[in-house]
Amino acid sequence: MIAAACLTLAFMQLSIWARDRTRLAHLLFAVLALTVIGMAALEVQMMHAQTIEAFAKAQRWIHVPIFGAVVAMVWFVRSFLGTGRLWLAYTVCALRLLSLIVNFSSGVSLNYREITGLRQIELWGESIAVADGVFNPWTRLGQLSLLLLAAYLADAALAAWRRGDDEGRRSAAIGGGMCLALGGDIRIAAESAYFRAAGINNGLTLETRAELSGRTLGGGLGITAELPAQVLGQIGVAGSQDDTNGSGTHWLLGAEYLSLRHGFTMRTEGASSDYRRIGQTESTPPYRRQDLLSYSYFTERFGQLGLAYAHMETYTSAAITTSTANYTMRVGQRASLTFNVTHVSGPSSENTVGLSLVMPLDGRTTMTGSATRRSGGTDGYVGVNKGLAVDSGEAWRVLAGRRAGQDYGEGGLYYQGGHGLVTADASASSTQQTVRLGAQGGLVFADGNAFASRRVQDSFALVEVPGYSGVGVGFQSSVLTHTDSNGEALVPGLLAYRPNSIRLDPNELPISAEIDTIEMVAVPPARSGVKVSFPVRSGRGALIKIVLEDGQPAPAGAEIELAGDTKDFYVARRGEAFVTGLQAKNTLRLKWNGQSCELSVELPDSANDDIARVGPLVCLGVER
Repeated sequence: MIAAACLTLAFMQLSIWARDRTRLAHLLFAVLALTVIGMAALEVQMMHAQTIEAFAKAQRWIHVPIFGAVVAMVWFVRSFLGTGRLWLAYTVCALRLLSLIVNFSSGVSLNYREITGLRQIELWGESIAVADGVFNPWTRLGQLSLLLLAAYLADAALAAWRRGDDEGRRSAAIGGGMCLALGGDIRIAAESAYFRAAGINNGLTLETRAELSGRTLGGGLGITAELPAQVLGQIGVAGSQDDTNGSGTHWLLGAEYLSLRHGFTMRTEGASSDYRRIGQTESTPPYRRQDLLSYSYFTERFGQLGLAYAHMETYTSAAITTSTANYTMRVGQRASLTFNVTHVSGPSSENTVGLSLVMPLDGRTTMTGSATRRSGGTDGYVGVNKGLAVDSGEAWRVLAGRRAGQDYGEGGLYYQGGHGLVTADASASSTQQTVRLGAQGGLVFADGNAFASRRVQDSFALVEVPGYSGVGVGFQSSVLTHTDSNGEALVPGLLAYRPNSIRLDPNELPISAEIDTIEMVAVPPARSGVKVSFPVRSGRGALIKIVLEDGQPAPAGAEIELAGDTKDFYVARRGEAFVTGLQAKNTLRLKWNGQSCELSVELPDSANDDIARVGPLVCLGVER
C-alpha cells in the first residue's frame, strides 16, 4: 500500500517536472518517493528472511535507497524552501556518502560487523525476523548524518518561517513535518550512544574539524582512502558561518601515488567567496579555485626529473598559472645540483631560471647555496645548517644572501625532545629586524590515557610494553621517546598505509625481561593511530639452587613449573635453575622420573632488573 502511494506520487511529480524542467523540486520529490519504495521492498525482504545471508544482503543494499532519500530530501528542501545553510547540506550528503562506502567495506553492513543468528518475534500478529550479532561502531556515522539532517531541516523551516509571509509559513510547515518524520531514526541515534568506539579501518580514515570564535563558526569532514594501485585518495568538504560574510563552503579532492621510480600528486580545491576560517581577515579572501598537478621520475644513474603545474583563481584579481620543471643530479659522492625553470602567467608574466647546490658535511650538517635569475635581477644565498635528528637533540642554521636588492642574514636555534620542539629565529636586513620564539607539541588521547608528544601531523602508534617504564621506543633505528610509568609511549611520524618498524631499545630493557621480539611492524591509517603491544613476560628473574634430601644438587634436566604460569624451566649444572616471571612469593614444583616436590620461594626486595640468588632449597620426596 505504501509502495503504491509512493509510486503514484512519483508519477505525478515526474509529470509536472516533464512539462517544466525548471521546477527541480518536483523531480527531487519524485526521487524521494521512489527511494521510499526501494526501502520498503528491502525492509519486507529483511522481515521475511529465512537465512542470515538473505537478511544481511537485504540490509546491506537498503543503504543505497537510504542514501538517495537523504540526498533528495536535502536538495528538495533547498530547492522548494530556498533556505537552509549550504555548508550543512553538503556535510549531510558527504556523511551519508561515507556511510554508504563504509556499508560495503566494513563488516556485514553499516549496522553489523557480524550477524550470529536470526530470531522470530511477533509484531501485530505477524512473525518477522530480527538479527542478533555484533554491532558495527561505524553505524554511528549514519546516525550522525540523520541528526545533522534533522538540524538542517529545522534550520531551513525556521528560516522560512521568519520570512513572515503565508508562503514562508506553508514552507516551514513542510520542513517541520519532515523533521517529525525523522523522529524515529533520531531516537535510535540517541539510544545508540553507548556503543563502544572501535579502531579505524586500515584502508579508510575519517577526519573532522571544528572551530569557533566570537564571530566565526566552522567545521569540516574529510575522507582519506586507500584506492587501487596503491593510490591514496582524499575528499573533503567544510562550511563556515561568519557574522559579516554569512555562510560559505570549501571543498577538496586529491590523489597521491609514490613508488621507487614514479610519484604524482593531483589536487583541486575551491571555496565560495563567503567562506572564512578563524584568523582570516577581510583583506585576504579565500581562493576561488586552486589546482595542482605534479609528477616526479627517479633514476639511480641519471638523477631526478620533476614537473609541476599550478593554477590559482581569486575573487579579487586575475588568475595566475605557474609551470615548473626541475632536474637534480648527483655531484661527487654526496652533493646534488638542481636546475629549475619557472614560467608564471597572469596579470604579468615572468620567467625565472635557478640553480641550487646541496652539500652534506659531517653528521647532520649541510651547506646550501642558491642563485635565481629573473627580470628584476638576481637573488642568491649561502647557508649552513644542522638539521633535527629523528630522536631528541639540538639543531641550528645560519644564512646570508641578497634578495630584492637588499642584503640580509638569518639564524636559528632549535631543540627537539620527546614531548615537543622549541625554536628561536632571528633575521636582519637594512630595513627590518625580527626575532621569533616558538614552541610546539601535541596532546593525544588514546586508549583512555593522555600523552604529551611532539606535534602529530602524520600517523602514530601507541606502544605498550607492560610493566616496563623508561624503555626507549622508536621508529626504524632511532629512539623517539620512552615508556611512561604504565609502560606506554606514543610514537609519531609514521608513514600511512606502509609498514613501519617499531623498535625497543634493548639496552634499556632489564636483563630479566622476557620478550619475544624487540621489533614489530605497524601499518597505520592516514593521520590516525594503531596500538602496538609487545608480548612481555612480567615479574622478576632469579637463580635458584635446589638440593635433594641427601644434600646432592638436583639432577640436571629436572623440570620446574611455576604455579600459575604455563612456561617450563629446567635445572642446569650444580642444581641451579634460572626462573623468570617470579613475584614476591611463589610456589615451584620440581619433577623428575615420576617424582615431584613443591618449593616455596620468597624473593628479597630489589629492583626489577636485579637477578636474585635464592637457595639452596631442599626438595623432599625426590630421589635420583
